[in-house]
Amino acid sequence: MSKEEKNLSAQMRGELDQMVPYEAGKPIEEIRREYDLDFQPVKLASNENPFSPPPELREAYLAEFEQLNRYPDGGCYYLQEKLAEKYNWPAEGIILGSGSDEILDCLAKAMLCPGSEVLTADPAFIRYRMGALMMGATPVEVPVDENLDFDLDRMADNITADTRWICFSNPNNPTARYVNRKELTDFISKIPDSCLLILDEAYFEFVDQPDYPDGINFLRESLSGGCPIVVLRTFSKVFGLAGLRVGYGLMDPRLAAEIHKVRPPFNVTRPSQAVALAALEADGYLEDVRKSIGDERRRLVLELESRGFNVVPPSANFMLVGTDADGGGELIYEELLKRGVIVRSMAPYGLDRYFRLTVGRPRENDQFLAALDEIGGF
Repeated sequence: MSKEEKNLSAQMRGELDQMVPYEAGKPIEEIRREYDLDFQPVKLASNENPFSPPPELREAYLAEFEQLNRYPDGGCYYLQEKLAEKYNWPAEGIILGSGSDEILDCLAKAMLCPGSEVLTADPAFIRYRMGALMMGATPVEVPVDENLDFDLDRMADNITADTRWICFSNPNNPTARYVNRKELTDFISKIPDSCLLILDEAYFEFVDQPDYPDGINFLRESLSGGCPIVVLRTFSKVFGLAGLRVGYGLMDPRLAAEIHKVRPPFNVTRPSQAVALAALEADGYLEDVRKSIGDERRRLVLELESRGFNVVPPSANFMLVGTDADGGGELIYEELLKRGVIVRSMAPYGLDRYFRLTVGRPRENDQFLAALDEIGGF
């Protein structure tokens, strides 16, 4: 290491030594260049909605072009008011962010410090761990059970006086498994009032199981006593706006007032606010997306199981697909890349027998299945 590198390293916070940058799924353009493909690769890696936004949102997007020289509304007033109406929740208890993970960062900055603990599952969305490490807090990761479901009893046993947060996504990313209503009710009863429960419901709109809980109902109940709750949702998934990065959190307005102290100003762009506001009126589009994803999810499970794969029963717009061999999931991930199909490797999560598959459009799923058949030997 050079003298300059040593000097720079000495100026960095020690917490960074435990962190690595978030590794996003490979973009389509990179795969096309790397493998010299003469066709458009299929991306089924990032749990995105495979359908473009409805055409009527284009007008809202283009209307902001002439105003791009002006900062956006820092408080996202109209979008905040529309969400308040949608959920019958006080507008001052809704925070908008550049994706719901920015709201996690704001919560971390406001609440975590060295010595505090963040309780989550393993595997779980990597940003929960990163938020804790960023602030010098300790991530306590409770392994999922043999069915890849949350081990809520063990999680409750790991709550200590230092536990500041409990955070998990429901359904879980990357397993696509969910906590049902009764399980969540029982778990919340074991959480002390001093601990915040963060329910990340990014995939809420894709779930069709009747016992799946609506976290906002639990948030309402929490105002009468019990542990405080934050519910995170996003426009990146079912609304098809991942490229605009708009997420939101519902919480006690008193907590929101504190979080605003660390929220970056003007953090949601003008086009993002305008299009997200218009998207809340696109009910027909949402229903079409949900139906297509549900139909294709069921078809993919049947197709994969008929080929000998172990599919973890999914509840969102993605699924965890397992093989019988160590490293089998990583091998298939790499072979699919060569054939222009991008799925997500689970090796970074310690699940090298698995790969994660996002449900795409019918023709994209057909291309994936055809590439899988070319590989063979599962």
